Amino acid sequence: MGYAFPMKTHTTIPATCTQGDTLDIILSGAQYPAPEYSLTLTFVSPGAKLSVTSAASGSDHRFHIDTAHLAAGRNDWQLKITGTGYSRMTKTGVLAVAEDFASLSEQGLDNRNWLDKAIEALEAAIAGTAHKDQLMTSIDGVTIQRMPFEQKISALKSLEGLRVSRNNAAAKGRGRARTKIIGVRF
Repeated sequence: MGYAFPMKTHTTIPATCTQGDTLDIILSGAQYPAPEYSLTLTFVSPGAKLSVTSAASGSDHRFHIDTAHLAAGRNDWQLKITGTGYSRMTKTGVLAVAEDFASLSEQGLDNRNWLDKAIEALEAAIAGTAHKDQLMTSIDGVTIQRMPFEQKISALKSLEGLRVSRNNAAAKGRGRARTKIIGVRF
């Protein structure tokens, strides 16, 4: 048995969505009523550009947007009003588009931050099990592949300390106890 989810109709341009969502947006046309005026909504990001012109819905403006055509991440937008002898940019904003996990391949998403990736790459390089991408990771302008062993150890300790500091700061912000590193020498 399947579920039927009704599409949400937005009365403003939303701040977030997931890539592949269909956005249904109705903007009131009191000052610039449709069909005398039309609205064009343009999204831009480093990887994509999408322009959509509104359709008249009475005196309102309706957009039906397939966000599969937008790049994941930050998409700046501009809303432009156009009428006979009249054109004006009226609003701007940002739409944050999250990746649709279901559409990614198994290797398509690595949600870890740069710090965790760098630590893993250094650990693998020290153990001699690093793959090419890990060896090409650059830390302080030097790829792991070109680092002497001692520099790899030093960088790993430094990055692990940074991770603990960040985790402590995050835990403190959430009211949790801090984690401490205890060094043991045998």
